[in-house]
Amino acid sequence: MILKKLLTQNRNTAQVIGAAIGAFIGLFLLLFALQTWFDLQKILRGASEGENYVILNKPVSLANTIFGKSVFKPEETKDIGSQSFTKAVANFSANRFKVSASSSAINFYTELFFESVPKEHLDVEDPEFRWREGQTEIPIIMSKDYLALYNFGFAISQGLPQFTPSTIRKVNFDINLRGKGQEKTFTGRIIGFSNRINSILVPESFMSFANDQFGDQPDLGASRILLKVENPYDKKLATYLNEKGYELSTGRLIGGRLGTILNATIAALAIIGILLMLLSTLVFVLNYQLIISKSAADIRLLRQIGYRPTDIARVLRGSLFKLLGSIFIIVIAALFAARIGVVGWLEQQDFAVSKTYDAPVLLIGLVLMSVILVVNILNIKRQVLAN
Repeated sequence: MILKKLLTQNRNTAQVIGAAIGAFIGLFLLLFALQTWFDLQKILRGASEGENYVILNKPVSLANTIFGKSVFKPEETKDIGSQSFTKAVANFSANRFKVSASSSAINFYTELFFESVPKEHLDVEDPEFRWREGQTEIPIIMSKDYLALYNFGFAISQGLPQFTPSTIRKVNFDINLRGKGQEKTFTGRIIGFSNRINSILVPESFMSFANDQFGDQPDLGASRILLKVENPYDKKLATYLNEKGYELSTGRLIGGRLGTILNATIAALAIIGILLMLLSTLVFVLNYQLIISKSAADIRLLRQIGYRPTDIARVLRGSLFKLLGSIFIIVIAALFAARIGVVGWLEQQDFAVSKTYDAPVLLIGLVLMSVILVVNILNIKRQVLAN
């Protein structure tokens, strides 16, 4: 106890606190940047999702407005399917008749549209999503984004009730189909919500029946294409889209220039973290050199009365170990607290990442703190022996 008191009485507390804060900020920024980089690579590789889909459409021009619709020709769909980045391709089938939905229970009416895609490409697996001729109820899959638009745009402006995904499933709608001089009303019910496809989807069997029965518009081809790809951030895909003039009608992908900017930002954070940690290590080294230098007379006296240099160094090592250990624990706690917010935000953007940190990130943090500890221990040993 006396030995510890003698050795620490000359410690500059403000200097130690400053070094500890620097080490905390530096290690936090470095490990946070590393984990963010790992997350970004997983997202860019599509590793966070089992399957990767993009939706293609042609841009609409003035010529389309005047002369015809912007659709894909069969040979264009075939060409897309033959590309190396394509795993599967499917056309959207759209209604060629007029369709409206209404509900007297909530005083609701709207004109709308239907689309269908092959069932194997849907991200909603529900045995109810099927239709046979003679069935009066139409199962519907709606985009989650459309529900949000209804709740926070249409419902508020029209004085209509807002719905949760579970409650709107319980509401039945009258679906009115019109075309070829015929009109028929079905019952529509929303049975699921898609994150993958921004549309109002009905079974292919119903779309085929309804277009045959009520379709009074010519079948011009597919206006949109659902494309399953190996990697949605593949440069070959981006180059192909630019060459063909096709557009991606999904806003959830982060790649290309944005990916480069994010990588640069992460690298900048990591560099700042490393610089702060190097500065903190230097301050720790200088601080313990100053302690030993100011305590030189006390150290010589202690050695004369029987204390060994290892005893003196052990006291200083102990205080350093406790300080660095406390910093590491606080950094880990802060990282996990930040992780909760980051994961929550990414989930809102429909990017699924692990709620824990990757093992290499924590291991790198432990190694860095160990390096700082070893550097300072060697410096303490050398300084004590020199006095």
